[in-house]
Amino acid sequence: MCAGHSQVVIINGSKIQFFDNNSRIPVAEIDTGDDGTNNKVICSSISCDERYFVYSNEMKMVCLWRFDRNKWNLVSKRQVNKRPTCILFTRDSQQMLIADKAGFVSRMSVKESDEKGQVCLGHISIILCMAITPNNNYLLTGDRDEKIRISNYPHTYDISGFCLGHTEFVTSITILDDTLMISGSGDGTIKLWNFLSCRLLQSIDMKELWQQQQSSHLQDQRYSDGIISCVTYCPKYHVVAISYEDVKVVILCNVNIPKSKVTFMQKIELSGIPIKMSFVNQSLWILISNTDVPFEIYKLSQDNTTDSVHASKVPIEYANDSIALALKGDYLQDCYNTESYFLQVKRKRIGSPSNQSNKRNC
Repeated sequence: MCAGHSQVVIINGSKIQFFDNNSRIPVAEIDTGDDGTNNKVICSSISCDERYFVYSNEMKMVCLWRFDRNKWNLVSKRQVNKRPTCILFTRDSQQMLIADKAGFVSRMSVKESDEKGQVCLGHISIILCMAITPNNNYLLTGDRDEKIRISNYPHTYDISGFCLGHTEFVTSITILDDTLMISGSGDGTIKLWNFLSCRLLQSIDMKELWQQQQSSHLQDQRYSDGIISCVTYCPKYHVVAISYEDVKVVILCNVNIPKSKVTFMQKIELSGIPIKMSFVNQSLWILISNTDVPFEIYKLSQDNTTDSVHASKVPIEYANDSIALALKGDYLQDCYNTESYFLQVKRKRIGSPSNQSNKRNC
């Protein structure tokens, strides 16, 4: 699942469907023609103007589509050398950035469909997440070795600095504005940074926060893995949503931009473990591991008297809902039953010789 400003993209095997954010009715569809069970989509992105959509599959193929004349048309299929881990468009929708397991980020032109990827930066370990700033001036990349690199863009050879402070792999980077970002990690913390100065402004142990807000019927949930799986941001209300690996809860926090402070706002208890989530305008869409209730939507609203923000669950008739029907199938069932990618990273990291000895320095 990925999202633009007005639509949500659901990927189920070889079928990719686009749904309107408000009505939840299908507005477009792509049939990749691939075997969804053997050639799964592993990462995807939709451009800011929602004219382009790109995905990469297990065959290391980057497939670019353009929306024209009310339908999606294939622009190019380009092979990359290593398995991609994440992909995004630049803010002007002119280029695609593809991070891979080897620790490199490659840049591809959107308009020059025959252009092969050119490596623009590299880490010494696998890149797990990346984000580009609203002004398109900085590219932020997080890796398995706890580092967040701040690179000038497009001149990515010019390193602005490193945000160092996490003690485990970086799972999520969320840009708040042209100076602030929040990162999530396998160490169970979220951290608020001024990425221009690489200064840590606040660190919150989410495991402690979850346990403080935990209700009696959630006492048996596991916190031992300590992994922040996703952080997403609603700029209108300055709210971040944080999900935790293997826990049926999403935490909402307020972000006071002028004071550079994050505070607890609300806990959302889910009917399944969150797999993916994203804000689409003021609505938080959460894909969850429950075949009967495959997703939930929460809409943010502000009290005019107190100015406080609250998330309310959107009622959905799952038996007749178009998105719920699109989420049926063996492919998504496999996703529910498969160990998450971050759990695999942690397991391999614990067992690796480099982790048993001293950790690498930058």
